[in-house]
Amino acid sequence: MLSGSHSSLKRKKVDRNEYFVTQFIAPGLFEQCHHLQEIQNALINFYEEPECTHELIEYLTEWELQYAEKICKYIKPDAIFHHDDWGSQTSTFISPDMFEEFFLPSYKKIYGYYRDHGGRSCDSPCGFLRSNFGSVYDRDGN
Repeated sequence: MLSGSHSSLKRKKVDRNEYFVTQFIAPGLFEQCHHLQEIQNALINFYEEPECTHELIEYLTEWELQYAEKICKYIKPDAIFHHDDWGSQTSTFISPDMFEEFFLPSYKKIYGYYRDHGGRSCDSPCGFLRSNFGSVYDRDGN
């Protein structure tokens, strides 16, 4: 939707009555954790290095909130499609209690930011979610 030379690019206005504007965000927090330290180390570190794991997730959350600020400022999406991989076809990678301890506060911050800035968040997680479904989707009305 950009036209003109490199030095004079202009953003065309999007007709919001005609188009539903979205942004896809991946990887999610869990995937970022295991991309940075391999999945087996990430899973072990929930038990052996919980403080460091909390610090890593807090850092990733702050980075994603800075990214969200730019998305909301420049793209102004109607919705956010947020992807993460939380499990296999038969189970989640971590227990519901661990999910609530390590990830739920961060997802509430991230989804809350988008909600407060005019977007709606839609999760696109992979895996068996029955065990975490309630806690993930009970996000203060988001």
